[in-house]
Amino acid sequence: MQSVQGTVRWESAKPVLDALKTPLPEAFANHYVIGVSGFPLNGGGRRGSQDDSGSNSSQSNQDQLDNLKSLTFLEPKGRDGAQPGLVQQAPSAGSATLLFGFSKEMLALKPDDKEVTFSTKLGRLLVKTKFNLKDMMYRGELAI
Repeated sequence: MQSVQGTVRWESAKPVLDALKTPLPEAFANHYVIGVSGFPLNGGGRRGSQDDSGSNSSQSNQDQLDNLKSLTFLEPKGRDGAQPGLVQQAPSAGSATLLFGFSKEMLALKPDDKEVTFSTKLGRLLVKTKFNLKDMMYRGELAI
């Protein structure tokens, strides 16, 4: 069994935004944004052949991002969750980071929710993280 390590971070959390000093892409306004980095996009599955045609590979990349919408969830404990309306690859020079945007209108989170689970599937790899909302209070407010 292969071990994979990566990072799942609540990118739209106020302390994260303050620390990074880099705004999120404009498309993510009014969204909870979860970033996933360090995981192979194919989830450890067999790598496909490289395509020399830029348009085909960018189209298949967009198809892959669109497909992730149906495989990704943000679920408060004891309530129905939501799927992301946006999935983008972050424009960064470092490792590839996927940004998942969940509409704040479709899923209003509050401190009473206590725990929120993020899950997605990258190929055969299930990525699942629980966020304790009590730990995400910042200056007396839920800062997500």
